[in-house]
Amino acid sequence: MVNPYPRGYSNTAALTWAVDLAAAVTHLHSLSPCIIHRDLKLENILMQKPEVDAAAPATRKLTVAKISDFGLHVMLERPPCPYLITADGGRPVLLFGPELQQL
Repeated sequence: MVNPYPRGYSNTAALTWAVDLAAAVTHLHSLSPCIIHRDLKLENILMQKPEVDAAAPATRKLTVAKISDFGLHVMLERPPCPYLITADGGRPVLLFGPELQQL
């Protein structure tokens, strides 16, 4: 079946945006105090065109995904954010979402 609504982006772009968002969430969770967004959805993702810098030899050509709207965020004090606690071997100890934890 032919899709009547073709995507306007490539698989490479989608993967790049997923990596952008994962890096942003990792950054928020690594801060002290730890920041939990609690409302991460498509409407809270902004797309920014890359800045063109003539002096830089290789600049990013794809748009950059950024997180916005921190109205429902929660800041957790240390000990480390529960999403970053690891057991031996670096495996996460807590594997359930923030909505299941008492914040």
